[in-house]
Formats: sequence, structure tokens, C-alpha cells
Amino acid sequence: MKKILYYVLLLLLFSCPAIAGAPEYPEYVEGEVLVVLEAPAESDHMVMGSFNANLYSWSVSNQADSFARGRSLESRRTFPKIARSSKRSIAHFRSKNKSTKELIQELSSAPGVKSVSPNYINRLHLTPNDPAYKNLWGMENIGMPKVWDYFTGSSEVCVAVIDSGIDYNHPDLNANMARDSKGNYGVYIYNGVQHGNPMDNYGHGTHVAGTIGAVGNNGLGVTGVNWNVKLLAVNVFPYGGSEDDDIIAGMEYVLEEKGKGLNIRAVNMSFGRGGYPEIDTDDSPLGTAVKSLSDAGIICAMSAGNEGWDISDLETYFGMRKYPACFRFDNTISVGAINYGNTKRESSNYGDIWVDIAAPGGDIFSTIPRNGYDYDSGTSMAAPHVAGAAALLSAAYPNETATQIKARILNNARKIDVPKYWKHGILDVWAAFETPVTGVTVAPKTASILTGGTQTLTATVAPANATNKNVTWSSSNTAIASVNASGAVNGVSAGTATITATTVDRGFKDTCTVTVVKPESGGPVIGEFYNPKWNNNKNFFTFKIHLAN
Repeated sequence: MKKILYYVLLLLLFSCPAIAGAPEYPEYVEGEVLVVLEAPAESDHMVMGSFNANLYSWSVSNQADSFARGRSLESRRTFPKIARSSKRSIAHFRSKNKSTKELIQELSSAPGVKSVSPNYINRLHLTPNDPAYKNLWGMENIGMPKVWDYFTGSSEVCVAVIDSGIDYNHPDLNANMARDSKGNYGVYIYNGVQHGNPMDNYGHGTHVAGTIGAVGNNGLGVTGVNWNVKLLAVNVFPYGGSEDDDIIAGMEYVLEEKGKGLNIRAVNMSFGRGGYPEIDTDDSPLGTAVKSLSDAGIICAMSAGNEGWDISDLETYFGMRKYPACFRFDNTISVGAINYGNTKRESSNYGDIWVDIAAPGGDIFSTIPRNGYDYDSGTSMAAPHVAGAAALLSAAYPNETATQIKARILNNARKIDVPKYWKHGILDVWAAFETPVTGVTVAPKTASILTGGTQTLTATVAPANATNKNVTWSSSNTAIASVNASGAVNGVSAGTATITATTVDRGFKDTCTVTVVKPESGGPVIGEFYNPKWNNNKNFFTFKIHLAN
């Protein structure tokens, strides 16, 4: 009894007020924990020589209820089948007035507790269940599966698709369609006619829209870069061709809707002319319109064209450029096309001065009108990968400007065929999305605990906004000191051990040196404990606890 009291008091004295390495990822349900206890003995639940499952289930539940009483906990759920099999009883608790961190601090040292963990939110590893996903080589190429494990976009962000309209009834697009200030899915503008029905009967715009934002993980068809986004259809190419005035009217419509509150963060422009004389981009009509979009904080993803030209040579020898791809404003991005294997698509225009980045553009599978799907190729298919990336990054980092999001995209491009074909390289959304870990610090740096005692260490991962802040814990000698996944160190036997925290991202390490001391009498008194019930005459029995000499 004296030994038990001694350890209980030590647990209370040496418990640490911080939860170790509380990562931002994975997520967990605040105010809830899962506690692992020693399961009730199976032998205590025999009736007439046979195991009584109902009695055992009641016992496991009663164990959790007893644990919850006096701790302001609500016992939510137990798992008696697991308890019987593993000899460990898992109990799910909720508190109305304590945080998860506080619960872990309080419960880790409670008698009979094996471990305390947050009630983590697990998500599927997000390769979507859309049946044609296997055809979307471009999504793998730009790193989307890793991004989707953390983020899949937001319906708070809108992308305007200046194209041939969108089949807004397509089952893989309808849920992600935006509504403008008049309640329409967008606008139709052609040859002086304007109305609110942007239905796509040509097919190009619907294909582009699917790459940007086909609904993901819905068990249907394909998925876009964004599973969740809003798509605004701007139909100015109903028959595959359009004039500047209609295109500019479409851009004005985009500006108007943004001014009315629609959060348009990107626009896709998979169109352009052949060689066109060099112009003063600030003064040209189309250039002025594109600059207005850029100045409004909208990233303009523009296809570089499919003539197979080096645009730099086009300029040098013929005094001509491609527009709108050659407009250079704060938030414009010119996009070339690659095939599977990161090779330049033969038809793609290129040039390390005028083509900023390349993206998948060969044999791209996406949505087409009348509920269909098909392959298409060209820089028209490459640009929406970039527009989709701009939307997703804008949703993930809502406080960053369009110029900052553009910098994320360009500065994190994979340096392939630079400067041969592309100014910055090939689109890598994961690299643009990820904030890498730069280090980890363990506190305290040294600790002294008694055998049977615990000390919880804290791992602080830098920077504070790192994408993956998970750490793993290890001990150099588990016979002296063991450590659990939360950084709680248990003194096993006298000696010294090194406890190490290692970041899952990039493997940074930091350590704490733990000295475990065997308790002996004769040292200074660190606490007393008494209970009048131990003496029939009601005299106090006092136990003095000493540190080792």
C-alpha cells in the first residue's frame, strides 16, 4: 500500500502541464479522448461455467462509467469485443468544459490508464473513388493526390471560365456551378447578343471546367484539381471563335460579378490568336481588359497556343507575339503543354521568355456536354490545371494576394526543360501547397524522474504553419525509459536514456536526456500522505516520501 501511494503521489508531482508535440495534423475532435484501460478479467464473467458476453459487455461499460464519474466526463462508447480480445478496454470520453490537451494531461497519470489519445479525425487517403480517375495522369503528375490528403478546395472560391460555356447540368459539374448576381450560372455573349444561359453546345468549355473543378470523390466520372469550387461560365465562344469585343464584354462581366461579391480568384483563358504584331499591352483593348482582371486580384491562366512555335523566335524574326499569352501583368501566367513523361507536347508553343510554366496537356480526360467524358489535347487542356491550382491555393491561403499565389505556383515549379522550353518549369501543386518543416525543438532538454513516474515532453515544430507537424517519439533504451506516441515518458529502471522526437516531414530531430532514479528512503522529504481510515482508532498514519540520497 505504501508503495502504491508513493507512486500515485509521484505521478501527481511530476506530471507535465503540456501535451507533447500537439500537431495541427491530423485533426481531432476537441474535448474528446480515447482512453485505454486494463480490461476486466474474463474469468469474472463466467455463469455456470460459460462465458457470459452480455455480462462482460456490461462490465466494460460500467468500468468506463466509473472512470468518468468524478472527472466531469461523459462516457460515449466502449468496445467490449476488442476488450476481450486484446485485454485492453478502449473507452471514448467527452468533456463539456475541458480541452483535449487538458484531458490528456489529467488522465494520463490516472490509475489503470495505459494511454490517452485525442479522438483523431481519420479521412480516406484521398485518391478519389471517381471511376475514371485512373485516366487522369495529369492529376498524378502535378501532385494532386498528396494535396488532397490535406485539402480539396473550397466552395468559397470561384473560377471564371471564359470559353464556350459549361454544360451546367452535367452530373460531375452541377454541384460546383456558381450563380451570378442574377441567379444564373453565368452569361452568354456573342455577336451583340447577351443573356443568362451559358450552356455549352460546342464542348471545349465543359472539358476545361472538368479539369478545374469536376466534383471529386462522388463515385462518378472524373475529378478536377478542386473537388470543391465554384465555376462561373462565360460563354463568348459558342461556335469556337469570337471577336475581341465579345471577349472583352465577358471580362467586364467577370469584373462586375467580382465587384458584386463573387469571390473570383482565377480565370481560365484557353484561347488566343496566331502571330499578332507586337502591341503596347497597356493600351490595347484586350490587354487593357486582361490587365483589369489582373489588377482586380484575379490570376489569369492563359494557354500558350498550339502552333509549335518558339514564341521568342516569332518575336525576333517576325515582330509578332501570341495574345493573350504574351500579356505580362502582375497576375498573368502563360501555360504550355506537356505529355505523359514530362516531355513537351509537339504542338505546344514554347519559349523561356514568354511561356511561364507547363502543365499536362496531352490526352486529358474530362467532362463533355450531355453527361459525357472524352479525351482532348493541347495547351487549352494545360491552362485549366494552372487555373485550378490557383483556385485551390487561394482557398488554402485566403490571406495571400493573387501575386503571392502566382509566386507559389511559379517558384515551386519542377525545373524540367528550363530554360529550354519554359521559364519556370512544370506545374507542381504539392510543392506550391506544402509548407515544409524546418526544425523541431523538444522541451525540456533534460528531465529527472523516478521509476514508475512519468514526464510528458513537448515537441514544437517549425514553422508554425508547416503542413505536416507530426512527430514520432523514440527512446535509446526502453529498459530505462519508454515513451508513447504523445511524448509521455515512463521511468522503467534507474539509468539514463535519450528521448528523441523526429518530424515525419524531412526527419528533423531533437532530444531530451532523461535520468531515471530509483526511490530510496533517507533523502529529503518531498511529500506526505495520510488517511485516517487506515487506523481503527482513527489516528493518522503518515507516510513520508523521500528522494534518493
